[in-house]
Amino acid sequence: MMRNYMRMGFLVGTAVLLSACVVQEKYHWGSYEQDLLTYYRDSDKETVLVTNLSEMITKGEENGKVPPGIYAEYGYLLLESGQAKDSILFFTKEQETWPESTTLMSAMIRVAEGEAKKQ
Repeated sequence: MMRNYMRMGFLVGTAVLLSACVVQEKYHWGSYEQDLLTYYRDSDKETVLVTNLSEMITKGEENGKVPPGIYAEYGYLLLESGQAKDSILFFTKEQETWPESTTLMSAMIRVAEGEAKKQ
């Protein structure tokens, strides 16, 4: 009988633990993973990634939850496409939203500023 209570306690405890592991999606990632993979395989698909990142940012800003790294990714794609001035805005947003990215974003802003001067 004691064994049955222990087994029952273990099962209840496991169920509680597993239910605690079910995490609500904190950020809306959309099709980011698939889009990024597609872009890495075929860089001609950049417009799909840029469009979807832009939509993700818009939706995230509406909900107050832009996923980490998304502003930076979008800014990088803008920088790569010759839009250095616009990229600075998104690197700055990443830095302000995610202060732990300050070192990298400061470096990216300096690079973008250098590129902007060349244009």
